[in-house]
Amino acid sequence: MKGRLPIALVLHAHLPLLRHPEHSFHLEERWLLEALSETYLPLTSLLERIAAEGSRSVLTLSVSPPLGAMLDDELLRERFSRWLEERVALATQEERLHPEVEDLAIFYRARFEAQLAAWEGVWGRDLLSRWRALDEAGVIELIPCTATHGFLPLMATEMGQRAQILEGLRFFRRRFGRDARGMWLGECAFDHRTDALLAAAGVRFTFVEGLAAHHASSPPLRGTAAPLLSARGVAYFPRDPQSAGQVWSSKGGYPGDPLYREYYRDVGFDRPAEELGAWLHPDGIRTPTGLKYHRVTGSGDLGQRAWYRPFAADARARHHGRDLCAKLRVRAAAIQGSAGPTPCLTLPFDAELFGHWWFEGPEFLRALLQSAALAPELHLTTPGAFLASGPLMQESEPAPSTWGAHGFHEVWLNEKNAWIYRELHALELRLERALRAWPAQASSDEGRRAWRAALAQVGRELLLAQASDWAFILHHGTTDRYAIARTIEHVGWGQRLLDALEAGAWEQARDEAAQRLERWPFLPGLEVDTWCGGAHASEATPVDQSDPQDLP
Repeated sequence: MKGRLPIALVLHAHLPLLRHPEHSFHLEERWLLEALSETYLPLTSLLERIAAEGSRSVLTLSVSPPLGAMLDDELLRERFSRWLEERVALATQEERLHPEVEDLAIFYRARFEAQLAAWEGVWGRDLLSRWRALDEAGVIELIPCTATHGFLPLMATEMGQRAQILEGLRFFRRRFGRDARGMWLGECAFDHRTDALLAAAGVRFTFVEGLAAHHASSPPLRGTAAPLLSARGVAYFPRDPQSAGQVWSSKGGYPGDPLYREYYRDVGFDRPAEELGAWLHPDGIRTPTGLKYHRVTGSGDLGQRAWYRPFAADARARHHGRDLCAKLRVRAAAIQGSAGPTPCLTLPFDAELFGHWWFEGPEFLRALLQSAALAPELHLTTPGAFLASGPLMQESEPAPSTWGAHGFHEVWLNEKNAWIYRELHALELRLERALRAWPAQASSDEGRRAWRAALAQVGRELLLAQASDWAFILHHGTTDRYAIARTIEHVGWGQRLLDALEAGAWEQARDEAAQRLERWPFLPGLEVDTWCGGAHASEATPVDQSDPQDLP
């Protein structure tokens, strides 16, 4: 809208694929259950309220295929329903046994009861369809992420990068019924190979760290306050560093306010084991329950934190939402007053910041969106809507970067996780050779079907092993054993299937591929034979044939 600064708020929704039917209570599945209760349900409620008010193009929501697969999985949907029921029961017990926190226990019981009613009744356990309806109504713009949030610059081949891009786009088309205009790159990781692959796939825009603009091939005339257009026609929207620090930081930013809820202190760690009973892991492991009674207060011992007051915290979140809007209005005057490309300030965040890590985050978002909608200097938009308006853009090639620490690769490639790339690259290169060679290996229709099915499953295993989450976990030293186990599992099965194919055991490979797809139901329509661009006859990239070292 002329005379108003476009603001593109982007929320990135992703979790690695988590599904363990062999366990009634799996620790890592809790990541999904907590994210649903604390982020995705509150966000859906917020967006539907905004839709009812008649607002349009308020934000962009990227949905990764692993998260999409989990939200469509009836096993995990049922487990979330049971998880909410268990929270209601625990809060009810807390009311009865601990009068000193009765008000807070009532607050949580009412919250979980309302979520259960909405999840089961209003939304029918189907958030993706609600998000699709919001997208079709023009309230939000949905976009996909790369297939498994793979870290593109650290892949061995263009085939590996192309696979992540193509399968992310195909997931989106199958689930949301249209072609995506843009795409989120895992960790906003970009290098000079990426642009050509995005353009060839029809991706019109993506997001990069501010560093990518500052070190672009030509100096950005508006810094990070406008997207850059590559020579191939892909628009790169850089993250605004000022807003990022204000909203992300738990020290200098809003989430560190002493009125907000403390993330780490939880009933699951405070109550005696005999009282928690059924809410403990079967092995006696203590886990968060979602009932947290204390606020940030300040630095120091968690045991010294003051009681949490939800209404005061929500009021502070609304104040912070209006405060950020005021800061954006001040910046709008300076940005709009200078000549150059059409400005657009981009504010990308992990969706889980709002609600999961920062409990009051959804209330902050509501206040920010409401305030921005009324501000005469600002215009909420999405990248797709911004590009459709025909903006003046500067042509420049962004620099390789990520949105991790210092803008480079150090989180995903260091002494703690470097070993995984040896294994990923070996499987990636071997699959590339097999894809180029397989038409000559199978002379019958049955043989071709077996090869296609087995290679498709090798592709799934590679994609799942490439998830950037595993390297991230190893870097931070959180759930190392799980990250290692998942990497070993997927790489090992990929190699096993290729061994069977090369040994002529085609039926065995086909049957084992079907079993693996049942175990990890992910991207059922995967089209692995297009990953090499259809050039089956060309030579594959050479690969070291020496015996690989053992995985740790």
